[in-house]
Amino acid sequence: MQRSPEFRLVTCPQVWFIEGMITAAILLLCTLWLLLCARFYVVISPENVGQRRMIAIGGGIGAGLLYVLGSMLAPLFKEPPPETARPIETIEDVRVISR
Repeated sequence: MQRSPEFRLVTCPQVWFIEGMITAAILLLCTLWLLLCARFYVVISPENVGQRRMIAIGGGIGAGLLYVLGSMLAPLFKEPPPETARPIETIEDVRVISR
C-alpha cells in the first residue's frame, strides 16, 4: 500500500491559532506575575514604604521582562515552513558529503 506524499499522522494546526494562543499565554503569565506582586504589596505593612515601593517596581519590571522574553521566544514555537524537495534530474543534483 503506497501512501501519498501528503500523508501525515498528525495534521498541522493553523498557525494563526497558535500565534494567538502564545500571545494569550504570555499576557496571562504577565498578569499572574502582577497579581502575585500585588498580593505581596498588600501583605506588607504600610509602615514599610521602601519595601512596598520595591515590590511595586519589581512587579512592573518583572512583568515587562516576561513580556519581552515571551515575545522573543514565541517564534520558536511556530512550525517552520515545509521544505520543498527538488526532483533529482541529473547526477549533478546529488551531492555526497565526505567525512
